[in-house]
Amino acid sequence: MTQNGGTYEGPQLEAWDGFLLWKPFFLQAPATAMYADYYLMDNYADPHLEELISSEERDRLRGVATNAATPVYTELLSKEELAGATKRFHSEVAMLTSKLVASALKRLQDAMAAQATAYLLSAVSPSLAAELPPLPQTPHGLWKYIMAQSQPPFYDIFGLFQYTLGIQLQRPAATASFLAAFEPAVAALLPALLSLHDVSGLFIGVKDMASAHTVLKRYQTQLAAKLQVCLLAHACAPNLTSLFQPNPTTFDYATIKLRLLEYVDSMPASAAFVSTDDDRNETQRKRMASIQTSLRPAKKPKMQINLPTTLSPASSMSPSSSLKATRPPTPTQPQKAAANVPAGSMSPLQRTPPSRAPVAAAARPSTHEQAAPRPPKPPTPAETADAIWRHFQVARGFHIPDDVCCTHCVTLGNVLPHRALGCPRLASLANGPATKPSRYVPDRRKPS
Repeated sequence: MTQNGGTYEGPQLEAWDGFLLWKPFFLQAPATAMYADYYLMDNYADPHLEELISSEERDRLRGVATNAATPVYTELLSKEELAGATKRFHSEVAMLTSKLVASALKRLQDAMAAQATAYLLSAVSPSLAAELPPLPQTPHGLWKYIMAQSQPPFYDIFGLFQYTLGIQLQRPAATASFLAAFEPAVAALLPALLSLHDVSGLFIGVKDMASAHTVLKRYQTQLAAKLQVCLLAHACAPNLTSLFQPNPTTFDYATIKLRLLEYVDSMPASAAFVSTDDDRNETQRKRMASIQTSLRPAKKPKMQINLPTTLSPASSMSPSSSLKATRPPTPTQPQKAAANVPAGSMSPLQRTPPSRAPVAAAARPSTHEQAAPRPPKPPTPAETADAIWRHFQVARGFHIPDDVCCTHCVTLGNVLPHRALGCPRLASLANGPATKPSRYVPDRRKPS
C-alpha cells in the first residue's frame, strides 16, 4: 500500500475491447475488495469509516465544540434561568460536536474516494490513461467512463441479418455485383454476432488472462469463417448447394469462394438460377395441395334401383309383385238402386239430368274476374289508441294489471297504466288481436 491507497498488481487494461476479459480479474483481486463498492455505486458512503475516528479525536472535537458554544453567565441569572441556560448550552455543544464529526467523516470519505480512483488508474495502461478525462474524477464516474469506452457499438442485428439474407445470386453473369454486395453485408453482421458483450461470466476462475484472450480470438476466427460459408451457401441456395458439401468439416471462405467463381465461369452468361422464394413457394404449393387432398371427403356411391321396363304376366299376377291386381269395391245400396233405374229417368241421387251434366271447369274459360286483395288495416296512431283505451276503461270498468305497465308510462309519471300519450304498449293493444278476457281484471271503481 502506498500513500495514494495502493497499486493494482494484476494485469493492466491494455485495450478498450479487452475490458470484459480484464474486469473479472480486477474485481476479484484481494486489494480491490475495499474499493469495489466505490466503483459500482454512485456516492457510496462507507458505514465503517466512523470506526476510524478514535476516542481521543472525539474528545478533541468535543472540546472544540465546547469552546465554540455560547457561554453561560451564572452571576446574572436566577436558579430557574440558570437551569434553562445550562440545558441550552449542552444541546448546542452536542450539535456542534456532531457537525465536527460529520466533517471528519467527509474528509475520510474524500480520502477513500481519492485512493479508489488512484487504485483504478494504476490498473489501466498509460496509453489508455492518457485518453481518460482529467482529474478530479469520482471512482464511479471513472468506472462508467472506462466501461462506456469498452462497450461494443450498437448493432441492429436483426436488420443486418435480414439484409444479408435478402442478397441472393440470381444469374452467373452477376457474380461480381453479388459479391460486392454480399461481402460488406457479412463484414457488418459478423462483428455484431461475435461481440464480447455479456460474456465475462465465461472467464470466472481463469487465472491466465493472456491465454484466455488467445483462445477466445481463435474461436471467434473459426466461428466467423463458419458463418461466412453458411451465409454464402444460403445466398446460392437451392441451386449451388452441392458446392458446399464435399468437405463440410473445413470452413474456409476463400476456398469456397474460389470454387464458386470457377463454377459460375463455366456456365453460359444467359443462365439464370431459381430464387429461394420461387422454390419455397413451389414447395408450399405442393404441401397445401396434398393437405387439401387428404382433407377432401370421400364420395359416397349413389344408390341405384333397377326397375323392369315391362312386366310379364307372371310377375304382374304374382303376390310378390309391386303391381297387384286390385278387386273392385263392393257397391252400396244407394248405388245399387241407382243402377236399377231405367235409362232416361232421374234418380233421387241425381240433381241434373244426364243430358245437362256440368262440364269440367278447366274445359271452358272463365269470364269472372277475381276480387283484388283487401288492403291491410293501417295501424292505429297513439292518440286514437289512447282515446279508445279511455273509452274502454270507462265503459267496461276494466283495466290492465299494474305488472304489465310499460316503462314509457312509468317514466312520464302516470299512476294508471298505459295512460301516457304515445304509449307503445297502448298502440300494440289497439292494433293487436283480441285478447282473452282473462288477461283483464275488473275495475271495482264505478264509472263516473
